[in-house]
This record gives sequence, structure tokens and C-alpha cells, in this order.
Amino acid sequence: MENRIREKALADERCQVGAVETSDGVYRVNSERCIGFGLCISTCPTEAIRMERRSPESIVAPPHTEYDWYRERARIRGIDYSKYIPD
Repeated sequence: MENRIREKALADERCQVGAVETSDGVYRVNSERCIGFGLCISTCPTEAIRMERRSPESIVAPPHTEYDWYRERARIRGIDYSKYIPD
């Protein structure tokens, strides 16, 4: 769920993954991009942001290795990284 942020403050500048977005002067947290680090929460002066627990089926397990992460990202993006990553 996207949370509305009434004041920009530092929340959008503190997000490492760019999950705080703006449209027509309204700031929102994009739950698809959010990794739950929480800096936006600690810097929001109006306390308009809160954490919401994700459902167990929506949580993606971290990859076992860095190469597994690269392979999965390539697969999702439709990119052939096979010549760059060893099997």
C-alpha cells in the first residue's frame, strides 16, 4: 500500500532506493521499491509514514550468492548475462 506523505521534508532524500515518489505535489512511498530500511520514517516531521508488515507470500528470500542475484535480475529484465557470469 502506498502511504501519503504530507510534507516532503528529508524523507525522499534519505531513501536509498528511491521509493519515495511525488506526483502533483503529493509524496508517496512505493511499496514495490521499498526495502523497509526506515530512514524516511525517522526523518518525517509529521509522522505520516509507518511500516506495514508484508504478507509472507510477498516476501522474496535473498539469493544465496551474489551471482544468483545477478542471474535473477537478468532473468527478470530479459537480459542475457551468461557471458558475464560463470555457471
